[in-house]
Amino acid sequence: MRKAVFTLIELLVVIAIIAILAAMLLPALQRTRITANVSHCKNNMKQMAQGLVLYTGDFNDQFPTHKGLPAPANAGFGDGVNFSSTYWMHYLIERYGFSARIFICPYNGHNSADDNAEGWRVGLGLGGLNDWCTNGNQGFYSMNGRLLMIVDQWGGTNIGGKISRCDSPSKTISVMEYLTPTCIDGVLNLKNTSARIASSPAEIRDHFGVSSNYAMVDGHVEGLAYMQNPNRIHLVPRRELLRPTDWYWGTVWQLSLE
Repeated sequence: MRKAVFTLIELLVVIAIIAILAAMLLPALQRTRITANVSHCKNNMKQMAQGLVLYTGDFNDQFPTHKGLPAPANAGFGDGVNFSSTYWMHYLIERYGFSARIFICPYNGHNSADDNAEGWRVGLGLGGLNDWCTNGNQGFYSMNGRLLMIVDQWGGTNIGGKISRCDSPSKTISVMEYLTPTCIDGVLNLKNTSARIASSPAEIRDHFGVSSNYAMVDGHVEGLAYMQNPNRIHLVPRRELLRPTDWYWGTVWQLSLE
């Protein structure tokens, strides 16, 4: 009895079918993987936001300033409000037992120039709670430094780090995906970390265009696609300071409240 064999044409047809099926399945698998990555990042950020609330409970309503120093009373930033400070990260790790791994996001870019330097920890940089407390602005996550200011950079009266003075905790950002570990920039700077706009892969913080994540003062986390902000979340901790479409005082993506 003669054995059945594939002809060359039949073999090519089978290969073509396999290639078509692979082309159909791979994008779906990629989307599933990115969605899982975004969820993982959100879970980490939720822990960070909850850790900051825990800190306020231990320190008389006060968010962590740089090395516990007071925020300046007559200027937007100073010793207690330091944009390169990772003090809040180290406090969660060394005092509350948080894992250092939650401050690493392998799904977004970062400046890796010092990753292999002696004593350097990815996401955290150099030092610990009682010394350097800086990552050279080469991290993945940032605390909202606007929460710490007594007087904002442009002269507006602010909450001075007191969580109870934040009158919109469900819409005020606590932790975000950003370059500097303590963000005192405007919302326009957050827009510039979008994959559509970022000038360098090291600046991208939107999971390959899928979602930029933000943890709120009340502890919940929102993921925003480009130019999507249904709840009109923002950086300013007092509603009267909000100027929705402004580059500094505005909502994320500078959207109106309508």
